[in-house]
This record gives sequence, structure tokens and C-alpha cells, in this order.
Amino acid sequence: MITEYIVTVSMQGLVCPSKLYPILVALGTSPNTKTARIANREHIRMHTLRQSAIEASYIGTVRQSFFYQQENSSGPVKLDLRASLRYMVAAINGGSKLLREAFLRQICSELTITVQDTQKVKYVRYILENLVFYAFEYSRDLTQTISGLKHIITVQQPVVVHGMQEKFGKYSGEYCEDESRDLLQMTTGYVAISVVWEGYKFLQAQSTVSKHSKDFNGAILKYHRDKGNLFLKSVEKRFECFTDQKMMLAQCEYFISHGFLDSTAQA
Repeated sequence: MITEYIVTVSMQGLVCPSKLYPILVALGTSPNTKTARIANREHIRMHTLRQSAIEASYIGTVRQSFFYQQENSSGPVKLDLRASLRYMVAAINGGSKLLREAFLRQICSELTITVQDTQKVKYVRYILENLVFYAFEYSRDLTQTISGLKHIITVQQPVVVHGMQEKFGKYSGEYCEDESRDLLQMTTGYVAISVVWEGYKFLQAQSTVSKHSKDFNGAILKYHRDKGNLFLKSVEKRFECFTDQKMMLAQCEYFISHGFLDSTAQA
């Protein structure tokens, strides 16, 4: 098995840990139970022994895991309401405060949104689903993540709206090839920032519930079980507009006019 071969190479120190770590974390999200178990065991061991060598590869690891998930799974949390990167998170949680802060800061910075990149919305969704189902062990980490998402919304929403307004001013509604592409780009911007908003709301509510509990981590996991499906449904609802051009147009018009991320327009 290729996974066992990679683990052997890793254990013998034949390749730089920063090169193998992203591969092992990605394989750890495999739907194949044996593959995932072998890969997760090794990347956790590697993280424990060579943390300083792989710290710089965290974001590359998240990206590689996303691409792997696109090929090998329907999503990170659909069945068990647990993040696909949970073993990576567990290893990071075992590290220092500075390490956790750096990782959360870096992963939030990946949420830069434009109306030009129609593929980015899937990556935004992947990150948000992993952040929402992140097994926070410290309240300060949850607070930092909420602040990070709030910053993204504050900074990125005007950028997205401006980009949509520029395209919308040229849109005639005739659905020709160029205008269909513009409409897709506008909708992508709307959906991406909306998904960030859904994640922000979820984590805010989670913070309110957990801070009153004596068992912070237990309260976090319970909230995942109790409310996680509602978050997934709300995100799925945002993505539904991609199925119909009239719905895409209605959502974009409403978002440009009102900017109320909590509302959805009727096509």
C-alpha cells in the first residue's frame, strides 16, 4: 500500500518532514478507514517529534487536504459532524499557545474573497466547515477565530459588493455567454462571503453557550451535535442558488441593495 510506503519513508527520515506532512494529513482524511488510520498515526507522531520543521507547512497542508477531499469525498463533515482535519487540529492543540494562534490566524487569512475566482468558494466552504467543527479546547482560541471571521466580513464584504456592482452595471439579463460568466462570478462572491457569515454566527452562538459551561470542550462538542446540521443546511441553502440563473440574479440584486447576509431573496 502506498500509504505504508510513505510512512516507512517518513520514519526513516529519508525526506524532509515538511514535504511528507501535507501528504499524510491529506491521506488521513481518506474515506478508506485503514488508509486514514495509518496516515493519521504517522502525521501525529511526526508533529510531536518535528513540530518546528512542519509548522511552516500548515496552510499548504490545508490546501492539499482540500484538493484531496475534492477527489475522494463528498465533504469534510457530512456524516459524523466532525472536521476532516480533526487529527491535525488535535496535534496542534497539543502544542503551544503561540502555535495555535499562528495556525488559526493563517487559516482565517485564507478566506480572502473576490468575485473573479469561481473555484475559491469551495475552498472557503471547506475551511469554514473545518473551523465550525473545530474541537476548541481553549476559549481564547475560539474568541480569536470569531474575531478573525468578523475581520474578514468587515473587510471583504465591501470589496465583494463593489466587484458585483461593477459587473451588475454591465448586466442586461440576456444570459449570453459573457454575461452568464459575470453572473456566476457575482454569485460566487455572494455565496463565499455568506458562508463566512454563517460560520461566524455559528461560532458566536457556540461561544455564548460554552462560556457558561464548566466543561468547555464538552460543551463545544455537544453544540456540534445539537446544532451542526443546522449550519450545514444553511450553507447548502446558500449554494442552491447556483442551480438557477434567475435565483442567482435575485440573490445578487438583494445582496447589492441590502447587504443583509442573514436574508435570502426569493427568485
